[in-house]
Amino acid sequence: MAEVVGLDASVIQVASTGLRLSRTLRDYGSSVQGYDKRLRGLDKDIYFTSSIISELATLLKDPRVQSVVSERSIELTREIVAEFEAMFQAIGRLLVSNLDRLKGNLQLLIGVITHASQISIEHPDDATILAHRIKILELMVEK
Repeated sequence: MAEVVGLDASVIQVASTGLRLSRTLRDYGSSVQGYDKRLRGLDKDIYFTSSIISELATLLKDPRVQSVVSERSIELTREIVAEFEAMFQAIGRLLVSNLDRLKGNLQLLIGVITHASQISIEHPDDATILAHRIKILELMVEK
């Protein structure tokens, strides 16, 4: 029974991670124009999977269930939960990586727009134009 108790905490943690990831994907998708339809369903898939994992955690807390759960079931649950945890973490890292890339693109675009607007409005001297171009190149290198 101690095996099941430790397992139930692990299952709850993975379910919580999945639910957070689902919300993050949903929020990300609602803020990005042209969000791919396949990705639009991914947040729901993760949400449903996490809900099922959460239900499993609830079942594992029940003493009646604990009394009939086999060692093989516990082992399989551990393996499945570990796979989901790895998958959720990989998706989370990919999402952060994409957000960082998009942020870099946005910074570059803002730099170009700022440079263009200052040239068209202010007619700056060559040193100012050069400084703006250097800033844009720095943003491109960072990207």
